[in-house]
Amino acid sequence: MTGGAQLARLELGTIIGPMSTRYRTPFVGRAAELEALRRAVGAPDVSGLAVLAGDAGIGKTRLLDELVSQLTDDGVLVLMGHCVGQAGSGLAYLPLLELVAEAERVCPDVVAEIVDRQPSLELLRPGRGGRHDAVPPAVIADSLHALLEALAQRRPVLAIVEDLHWADQATRDLVTVLLTRGFAGPLALVVTYRSDDVHRRHDLHETLTIWTRLPGVHRLELGPLPTGSMRHLVSVQPGAPTDRDQVDGIAARADGNAFFAEELVAATVAGRPLGDDLARVLRVRVERLGQPAQKVLRALALAERQVDHTLLEAVVDLPAEELDEVLSGGIDHHLLEVRPDGRVGFRHALLGETLAEGLLPGERKRLHQRYLVALQAHPSLGSPAEVARHAARAGEVEVAVSARLEAAAAAAGAGAPQDAVRHYEKALALMSAGDTRRVATTVAAAEASSLAGSSLHALDLLGDALEDEHDDEGRALLLAARSDAAGGFDLPIDRVALTEEALELYWGAHPAPLTETGDTASEPAEVALTRLSLLQSRLEALVDDGLYREAWEVAERVETLAAAAHEPRLVARVRASMSRAGGSDQDRAAALRVLQEIRQELRGTDDPTQVRVLYRLGHLAYQDGEIADAVRLFAEGAQLAQRLGRPLAPYGMESGFQGRSRGSTSATWTVRWS
Repeated sequence: MTGGAQLARLELGTIIGPMSTRYRTPFVGRAAELEALRRAVGAPDVSGLAVLAGDAGIGKTRLLDELVSQLTDDGVLVLMGHCVGQAGSGLAYLPLLELVAEAERVCPDVVAEIVDRQPSLELLRPGRGGRHDAVPPAVIADSLHALLEALAQRRPVLAIVEDLHWADQATRDLVTVLLTRGFAGPLALVVTYRSDDVHRRHDLHETLTIWTRLPGVHRLELGPLPTGSMRHLVSVQPGAPTDRDQVDGIAARADGNAFFAEELVAATVAGRPLGDDLARVLRVRVERLGQPAQKVLRALALAERQVDHTLLEAVVDLPAEELDEVLSGGIDHHLLEVRPDGRVGFRHALLGETLAEGLLPGERKRLHQRYLVALQAHPSLGSPAEVARHAARAGEVEVAVSARLEAAAAAAGAGAPQDAVRHYEKALALMSAGDTRRVATTVAAAEASSLAGSSLHALDLLGDALEDEHDDEGRALLLAARSDAAGGFDLPIDRVALTEEALELYWGAHPAPLTETGDTASEPAEVALTRLSLLQSRLEALVDDGLYREAWEVAERVETLAAAAHEPRLVARVRASMSRAGGSDQDRAAALRVLQEIRQELRGTDDPTQVRVLYRLGHLAYQDGEIADAVRLFAEGAQLAQRLGRPLAPYGMESGFQGRSRGSTSATWTVRWS
């Protein structure tokens, strides 16, 4: 039986038998904790006292099982008693009866000898005891202590009492006596409890304050498993998924809790959203609270993260004092925690997920609507992404789309292209097929994907979009964007043909206006800039294909239009592109001069063309045998790309790669972006 299965049975109040010393899966990620526990109990000779705490399912039983397995192999006698929840919690001395029963099974003569000397031990023999209240607790404690000391004279003993948070008062008092007196022989005592169950008003809380002051008692708190250990634990579960993303997802949701991980794997194998046992355990913890608290926790569950107190107050519509009392109770019961910024959230995200899954559709929609209204009234209480999520689930699609686009733009501006892609894609999923924003959003998503180092994903986005119906202008923009995204990849994509079609479609939709003398007349700025962008895409495709003569013609046209539109940065980009056109020594010298001029012109700006220029200069230096200069230029380009928030964009990523590789070897490399 795994630790998770054992946890579920205990939560349901089922009395279990002795601990199994073999699990289906390996012991993972607790080597340091095991060593600390061994030191606390004085292993292998055993002569210590330890209190082991940790959240439900965190791995206390599994850790003890490993200790038991090792000490059993060393000849230690292991006695174990379990406290149980609900019905079992009212049975006096229940775990100690189990402990004495195991002792009698192994050493009946020792038990009989102690009963003869101290008849009160009879009260701890299952099925033979009388009224415990007729005998002073100190007398019963003395008889149990005598039994354990007598057993330790035969061989070392490890006594374990699990889940003291469910114990009756008599058991807690007796354990306190044992911890206070200690043992003369080779005997160790370990008691465990769930720290997330022991709130300030819990019966065990006062007892713990006594235990912490006892000399010689070692207190160990078992924390969450590290991320790497969680991934390992998930991967070795029976039927665990082999896909790395799925494994990482389960590990992240389990949040360092071994039982959660086991249940999530089982749910994944069975095709359920959440393990039945896990959901039941989590719901029981919430149901112990009153109705106002449950109402607040259900609302908090739909936030999916920590929430500002003011926002939560607006959503649940409770007086501030009553909300404070509810939150304080949730914190006391280890369901909630307050973050350093004052926001409140669940200690375990799965608790919120479980509550959210249990909401009725109508209640869920109403709560999302309340969140949306509150966030619209107080924008500082949440992000555009939060507005978008609540709006979508409240049925306010247009609000959700606008908020997603705002969130994407903010992420892109903050140098987080991966987040921008996610928001753009969610906006696209909400837009109707005829939404006029689809093309621009797809192009923006593709650009962000390229900046995030996922150019192939950008190509997929654009390819899928091109299969839909678009007007000529929209199709032209998608074709040019696909050509740009394919730059630098050896793919069967005819970029020259893509840009040729794009220009034809856009010129058809927006014929270039001419003056009476035949010169290009002024046109709306948006049209002019789009025309320039398409021409630049055409230029890049021609240069990459080695069609330099046609590229020069396009370059001259772009430079003229860019100058007229007062776009000096675009002129610099054109000149940088054309520095690759040609192969003679004279062309190389001219390219070097042009690149150095552009570098000087753009120095101190945030124009990403600088990264391309530094990359080209590094490439030329390497070709000339100037390895040190090449490495320095590549490194400078990579650093600049990092500062501009483009470390994974083509030239930034390639600069970093070339700088490392050129610095470590002088072998000839094929340069993708040359």
